Amino acid sequence: MPLNAVEEAIVNAIIHRDYVMTVPITCILYKDAFVVKSPGKLSQPSHIPTSFSLDNHTLSSYPRNPKIVQWAKTMVDENGQRFVKALSEGNRRMRDDMKIALLPPPLYNTNGFTTVTLYNNYLEREARIKKISQPLTGEYTNLFEIELHTNQVGEPGDESKTLQSVLLGLIRDKLLAVGWFIDHDKKSRITAHQKGKNIIQNATVDAIVKFFPSYAFQVHQIKDAYYLSIDFGLQVKNALNLEALLRHKFLDFSERKTFAKFEANLWSNGIIKGIDEIYAEVYFFDYDISKKINHKDVLPSLTKTEIKRILSITDKRFNVDLKIKELSLSNSANASRERWSKIEVVSQYISTQDFTEFVKRLKAILKVGIERVLIVCL
Repeated sequence: MPLNAVEEAIVNAIIHRDYVMTVPITCILYKDAFVVKSPGKLSQPSHIPTSFSLDNHTLSSYPRNPKIVQWAKTMVDENGQRFVKALSEGNRRMRDDMKIALLPPPLYNTNGFTTVTLYNNYLEREARIKKISQPLTGEYTNLFEIELHTNQVGEPGDESKTLQSVLLGLIRDKLLAVGWFIDHDKKSRITAHQKGKNIIQNATVDAIVKFFPSYAFQVHQIKDAYYLSIDFGLQVKNALNLEALLRHKFLDFSERKTFAKFEANLWSNGIIKGIDEIYAEVYFFDYDISKKINHKDVLPSLTKTEIKRILSITDKRFNVDLKIKELSLSNSANASRERWSKIEVVSQYISTQDFTEFVKRLKAILKVGIERVLIVCL
């Protein structure tokens, strides 16, 4: 289940609940769903049905608590990302993230309380787990067993690092070293794509937005065994630098995440703290420092809605939503086969990398197909 969708459901509950009612917001995790229930009926300027999903109903910007909304716009997470950017954007993002993950759209129930339900694909995951103890067959699976020979990951008595985090960290560092870009880096999951490997569209579109095949990596412990899962996805990236984007007056770049040139041949992630006529002040997360960067060397992150608005000015025929469905294989009749072929290539690539410079006293083998290939050694 997309973490962004979960976060949006919780943030929406906090800023839109009815604070006259003294009952708390409840968040319940079920095997097949995540449910957020907040007091008060959903506030909308016109009639809405008691039950609906976001694929057949659009919610309007109608905040019950405008002061809380304004406060939330100033709050940022640990990565410097604002919790609230624009009213009504959260619901669209939640719906789109669920769609990209091939999950049902968020379901709303507004009978006295506002309940948002995000369903997951637990049946599919359970089926995978049941199969991983069996030899690989012709069926498509994205789980690869990691065979451990030694599993000491730190100094004796040091339990600050788990084996899962070390193995995932190894994959992250090697991907960075061989020219991959890390799109999202959570404690238990990283998403990455290869730099320069965008799927070409046309000159006009490619100058504004780039579509990258991406892969999500997770290390799972199931009983006493460890597995690497690889999922195929799609990253939609802004291709316009800050100099070009400043011409679009509807954009606000304050506290916006960005990718910028830190020094000669080194680009890094950061957040825009201020802008003058020539430079943007960028705080770089990895270096804990702020620097003034020329507008030409700053690539701000844009939402899909913002990208669509810019494209509507230059190429009105290009449909971003349909293109995302096509490239993420959402509409493909052979989606499982096509995803598996892409995942298999990446798993073979990962299994042949040398990780010896990153870890000591750890030996592990990644099983890909019938063969076993050494990925971490003493």
